[in-house]
Amino acid sequence: MRFLIIMVILSLSGCAQIRQDSMAQHCNQQSAYSQGVNDARQNVAMQPNYAKGCPNTPEQLNHAYRQGYKFAIAHQASKSNINTFETPQAYRCHDQYGQKICGYDCKSFAGQWTCAQKADQKCIQNMSEIKCGYHCQKDDLGQLSCEAEP
Repeated sequence: MRFLIIMVILSLSGCAQIRQDSMAQHCNQQSAYSQGVNDARQNVAMQPNYAKGCPNTPEQLNHAYRQGYKFAIAHQASKSNINTFETPQAYRCHDQYGQKICGYDCKSFAGQWTCAQKADQKCIQNMSEIKCGYHCQKDDLGQLSCEAEP
């Protein structure tokens, strides 16, 4: 009987930890902003209450979500540039020493983030050097280059 009680207590504490980890991952402004961008890009209706279930600062989280959603709507790629072979890249935000760095196909080196500014751009990396743009490539000497236009 004692074993059964201990197992119940352990399983309940595991559920609490899972819930706490999920809230830590989703109940922050960067995640809210990124989810807003991704929802808009995938033509998902704007969530009226993104922060439902988040205990702290729901107004700020909902605001960040709406900002991300509006940003994606305002910066959508041309509808005529559709590639059916690739899934759209997710818009992501990363913390860089207290500053929010956002974009597509983000790469980092030693805590420094670099992201492409358009969904159809890619980033390429050679150790600490990161370049983003169109038709990115690395030559035989390791030099990186990207074009500014598609």
